[in-house]
Amino acid sequence: SADGQTVYVGKSDGWLYAIATSNMERRWRFPAADVEKSPAIGADGTIYFGSWDRNLYAVAPDGTEKWRRATGGPIVSTPAIGLDGTVFVTSRDQRLYAFGSDGQPRGTFLTNGALVASPVLGADGTVYFGSGDTNFYAVTPANGELKLKWQRPIGTTEFSLFETRDSSLMRIRAARAVSSSPGERVTPLVNPVETVGARSKTRTPSRPMNAV
Repeated sequence: SADGQTVYVGKSDGWLYAIATSNMERRWRFPAADVEKSPAIGADGTIYFGSWDRNLYAVAPDGTEKWRRATGGPIVSTPAIGLDGTVFVTSRDQRLYAFGSDGQPRGTFLTNGALVASPVLGADGTVYFGSGDTNFYAVTPANGELKLKWQRPIGTTEFSLFETRDSSLMRIRAARAVSSSPGERVTPLVNPVETVGARSKTRTPSRPMNAV
C-alpha cells in the first residue's frame, strides 16, 4: 500500500488478500479467480489486478470493488499505471488494454500471440511489452487509441524487463525449460542481458530501477 501498512497477495484459492504488515493479520479478502501476479497500486491507493476469470479489477483500499472490466482471455500479468492514472494490462487474448482510473476504455492493441509478460512504461509514456508471436512492441497512447511505435522480432517469449537509470530498457532472455518428469523442479537458463532501448548499446546492465 502507499503507506506501507498493507501488503496485497493474490492466491489460487480465488481470493485477493490484504495483510497488515504490523502483525501479518488479514484485514480483508476480495473474491476473484486465480490471481497469478502482483497487483499494482495507484496514487490514490486503488489496487489493480488481473485474474484468470479474464477481468481487470479495481479495488479500493478498504476492500470494496470500484469496477471491473472484462478482456477476452485470462490476465496473468501485473498492470502498469501511467502518470495520468491510465492502467495498462496484457491479456492472453493477444491484446494490450488501456483503461482510465475510472474504468473507461482508452484503447486496445492486437498482436498475433498470447500476452503473458507484464507491460513496462517508459519515461515518455511509451508502453513496452512482449508477445507470444515472439515480437517486442513499443506502443504509444494517443487520443483514446494505442498506436504502434515500433516492433522488433526477439525470437523468444521468455524474458523480463528492466528500466535502467538512463531510461533505456533491458531484457533478460531465458531459455524455456521443460521437464519430462512430473513434479521435477526446473531452473530456466538465463542468457546475457541485452539492451532494448536505443540509448545504449552495451551488454553490461546498469543497476535496474524497476523490475517486472
